[in-house]
Amino acid sequence: MPALTVPCALLLAVTSLPLPAGAMSPAAPFPVLSSPGLQRPAGAPVLPVASVSPANPVLHDIRRRLVHKQRVSFSELRQLADTGDGLAAYRLAERILRLERPDLLVDAAHYFSIAITDGRVYAIMPLVAILTNPRVEIKPSRLKHIERALVQQARSGQLRAIEALVQMYKVGAPFGAKPEEATTLMKMVVERKFDGEIALQLAVNIAANTPLSADEIQEIRRYLLIAEASDVLGTRAAAQNLLRSYPDPNPTKEAG
Repeated sequence: MPALTVPCALLLAVTSLPLPAGAMSPAAPFPVLSSPGLQRPAGAPVLPVASVSPANPVLHDIRRRLVHKQRVSFSELRQLADTGDGLAAYRLAERILRLERPDLLVDAAHYFSIAITDGRVYAIMPLVAILTNPRVEIKPSRLKHIERALVQQARSGQLRAIEALVQMYKVGAPFGAKPEEATTLMKMVVERKFDGEIALQLAVNIAANTPLSADEIQEIRRYLLIAEASDVLGTRAAAQNLLRSYPDPNPTKEAG
């Protein structure tokens, strides 16, 4: 089996983040918060890495073909997505939507939420479109996971997630009426107080998948720039180290 290389800065960032008891168990959940609410108890850990570069050579080959836009079958996508790979989960959800089967929208929502948990911002809007469809009924257990994923993105400073949650909390569906949480989110935008630790963790989640596409590197950098502004010295230092490890693949765009 070929050895998989991981940047030293990534290893340092991962090992410096506290993990909850049992987080290394395959059955362990990935909660950012003890509840889907917006308040994280003092000292509570952020997400453990939700997806890792697949050690299985079959999975590694699937991801390589996915990144290089080569043919990947539906079953192969699902196999990789079920490991927590956000890119595979997003592509699988897209394929499910193209089937135009209303009975499979819940499955598409599930995979979009995996993509969001793994740091894929572009999965927010298609997920919200499903959530706001009155004909789609999602089990409460899955809704909790989906809400956690959106709250995680909101806390990291993703305005699309904030806007979507505020609207859904005000309407009262599908997560119920939560006016206080909506107010907290809007205040967070005004004061620009985002959670750098969560942003750093989302960057680590994406970076743990190899090989990486140019778009994924850009996503990593967006999260790291948020983490770099953190008030927490360790978070700020880890973000700066990772930014050096992942230079902008399109420096001319950033310069402009």
